Amino acid sequence: MIMTAQFHRICRRLCYTGQLRTVLMYEKQPTRPWFYLLMGGASVLQLVTWSYLSYYAYHKLSRSEKRFFRHWRTTATTVSLFSGVFFAVIANMYCLRSVKRMELIRQRHKGHRTLESVHDMVVQFTTFTPLGSTREFQVPLGKVYRKGHRSDEDPQLAIKVNGYPLNFYLDKRGTFTRTFDTFINVKIGT
Repeated sequence: MIMTAQFHRICRRLCYTGQLRTVLMYEKQPTRPWFYLLMGGASVLQLVTWSYLSYYAYHKLSRSEKRFFRHWRTTATTVSLFSGVFFAVIANMYCLRSVKRMELIRQRHKGHRTLESVHDMVVQFTTFTPLGSTREFQVPLGKVYRKGHRSDEDPQLAIKVNGYPLNFYLDKRGTFTRTFDTFINVKIGT
């Protein structure tokens, strides 16, 4: 964790006051859930199209008079089916990894009046689904870090969460707060 005067000032304000429970760290503006609904529909359409092509390759190429088509029937079927599944999975994973909101939430343990440390804080992610709605989950603050700086040229900022195999992506056109820069550390490398 970053140990600066600003960091300690924000920690004190979050940990030891009874007023702040949730602090907004990032919010995507403007929110377009129809885009993710459209992407989910397109992925289903891709899957259906490639599956039909696979079906056609398996059943129609076997009756073909050309020996070349009969010989490559299984390969064409497998490649078509794999392509459809691949496009559908990639589109759905993009929807599930696009972050709409990040909030810093403090959690109190039973019997404690104040928070003991920053480790009692969690980050709540709100991401999109392929159907255009949202889903939320919480992760301890110590398991979240970013893979680059906001000043980089990339249009998206990669966020790594330990325990999840892929990155989450923040659109740089969204609204970031100082809390984001203070609490989400940069990890260079992996």
